[in-house]
Amino acid sequence: MHTEYFETYFCTITCYKWLSLFQEVNFYDAIYQWFNHLKKQNAHVLGYVIMPNHIHILLFNANPQNTINRLIGNGKRFMAYDIVKRLEQNGKVKILNILKEGVQENEKRKGKKHQVFRLSFDAKECFDERMIEQKLDYIHRNPVNGKWNLANDYTDYIHSSASFYELDKKGGYEVLHYKKITNEFVASDFQNAQPENTTTPSESPVRDSEVDYKSTKTQSPRLNDEVGQAGTLSEGESDFQNAQSPLRETLSEVGFSATTPSEAPVRDSEVTNHSFINVWQSTQQEFTIQTSGSTGKPKLIKITRKQMLVSIENTKNAFGLKKDDTALVCINSAYIGGMMMLARSLEIGMEMTVVEPTANPFEEIETDKNFNFIALVPLQLEAILNSSHAHRLNNCKAIIIGGAAVSNWLLDKLQQVTAPIYATYGMTETVSHIALKRLNGEKKADVFTAFDNILLSQDDRGCLVIQGAITNHEKIITNDKVELLNDKQFNLLGRIDHVINSGGVKIQIEQLESKVAAIFKKNNLFSPFFITSKSDTKLGEKVVLCMESKKVLDTDKILSFLKLSLDKFEVPKEIIILSQFERTETGKVRRILN
Repeated sequence: MHTEYFETYFCTITCYKWLSLFQEVNFYDAIYQWFNHLKKQNAHVLGYVIMPNHIHILLFNANPQNTINRLIGNGKRFMAYDIVKRLEQNGKVKILNILKEGVQENEKRKGKKHQVFRLSFDAKECFDERMIEQKLDYIHRNPVNGKWNLANDYTDYIHSSASFYELDKKGGYEVLHYKKITNEFVASDFQNAQPENTTTPSESPVRDSEVDYKSTKTQSPRLNDEVGQAGTLSEGESDFQNAQSPLRETLSEVGFSATTPSEAPVRDSEVTNHSFINVWQSTQQEFTIQTSGSTGKPKLIKITRKQMLVSIENTKNAFGLKKDDTALVCINSAYIGGMMMLARSLEIGMEMTVVEPTANPFEEIETDKNFNFIALVPLQLEAILNSSHAHRLNNCKAIIIGGAAVSNWLLDKLQQVTAPIYATYGMTETVSHIALKRLNGEKKADVFTAFDNILLSQDDRGCLVIQGAITNHEKIITNDKVELLNDKQFNLLGRIDHVINSGGVKIQIEQLESKVAAIFKKNNLFSPFFITSKSDTKLGEKVVLCMESKKVLDTDKILSFLKLSLDKFEVPKEIIILSQFERTETGKVRRILN
C-alpha cells in the first residue's frame, strides 16, 4: 500500500468499461471540487488532465494522517455517488444499466448498485524531478495523443495543467508548481492545514492495483490509451456504505498480486509498466530482474540490453512481426515474460494495448479491437476459450503460451483456434523463450525447436544445456531432463528434482502427471492437480495426488480408476483436496503442501 507522505504520486482513475462518464454528465466541476478538498487535506495537485473517461493526476501528499490510497479511494466514492445522481437526473437509463450489470454478485448482496469506476486505480511514485517532468509531459499531451483529438494543441485543452506550465496561464484549476515543493513549504503548510478525515482506515480499506499502464510519450511505437478493466479489490463506487469487497477470484490464478492495505508493497519502479518503458527508452544497458520462484526461492539476476535485443529479434523473425502490428500485453511485467512483451513492442514498433493480468483480458477491451500478437498463461487461455471472446484469438499471427504447462484438456480445447498457438520454453536466464512448439493446426508439433542462434546440448544428468548470443555465449545448465533429438530439437521430460524414489522405483513427476491427466479426461474429471511426495517409512517416498476443488470429491472413486491404468508404484498412496492452490505471480502452481 502507498503509505508514504511528502512524496509525489502519478495516479490514474478510470471509468468502468472506459465509458465517457465525465463528459456525459459534464463532471469537470465536481472533479475540481475534489481537487479543492484534497488541498484542504494538505494533498496538492501538481498536474492533471481530465479526459472524457479517465483522470491522470500528479498528487503530492504532505499529510502523514492520509495515504494516497485513502485519498484516491475517498475521491472515487465521492465522485461515483455524484455521477450516478447526475445520470439519474439526466435520464441516462442505458448507461445506468451498464453500471448495474458491472456489479459483482457478492457486491450486489451487500447492496451495491453501480460499478462506476474500474475496480482498481494506478498509483506510481515519482522519485525525482526528472520523473515528475516525464509524467507531466505525458499528462499534458494525452488530449492529442493516440485516438484522442480534444484540441488543436495540447496547451489549448482547458481541463489540463498544460497551459499553467507551458503558457503561465491558469487552466480549469490552479495547481501547485512542482518546483515549489520544499521542506520549508511542507512544514509551514502542514502546520496550517486542518485535515478532514471523512473515514477511518477500517471504514475505507482502499487497495491499489500496482500494475496498470495506459500510454507514454513516444512517437514510435504508438501506444494505445485503451486499458481494459483489471480490478483488484472493489472500492464502494456508488454509495458510501460499501467500501469493502473481497479479492476477485480470478486474480490469484493468473499472476496478479493483490494484497491488503497493511501488506501491499510499493513495487520496484524498474518492474512496472510505466517505469520499464521509460528506462528502456533511456537506452539503459543492464537490467536486474527477479525470477518467478516456481522452483525455489525467487532470485535477482542481471541481463543486458544486448541479450534482450537478441531475444526480440528471434521472436520478430519467428512470427513475422513488424511495425504497426498490434500486441496485447496482459501478463505481469514484473517478470521476464511481460517485460519482454513491452520491449518487443517498443523495439519493433508495434501498437500495444496493456492491461492488468486478469483471467480473461478480453472482457473489458473493445469488442472490435483485435491483436496480431498475444502472450498468455494457460489459465488465461482457458478462461478466454470458455468465454464469448474465444473467436477473437483467430485474428492473431501468433499466440504464445508460457508460465506453466499446458494441460491435456486445454490442449484439446485450443484446437478450435485457427490462429497458431505455441508453447514456449525458456526462463529468466535465457531472456524469455528460446524454443517453440506449435500446439494446433496442420503444423502441430511434438517437440520443441530452438531458434537458429541457439545451440543445445546435455550434461551428464541428461539435463538441457543452452548456449548462444542470448546467453552471452555462456552455457546455461538447466535442471530440465530432455530427450535431445539434435542440437535444435528436444522433448521435455521433466525437472531432475521432480523425481520420486518410491520403493527403489524412480518416478518422473511430469510423466506421471501426463498419465493422470489422460485418465482424468477419460473419466470426465477436470479438477486441477499436481503430483508430489511425502516421506514413508516403508517406501522411502510415497506418491501423493493433490487436487484443487471447492467441491467434495469422491477420493475412493478417483483412486479406483487410477489403479486400473497406472503401475503399482505410480498409484497415489494419498489424495489431498485443497480449495485453492498457492501460485506464483506468473501463474505457476507452487508444489507445496501446507
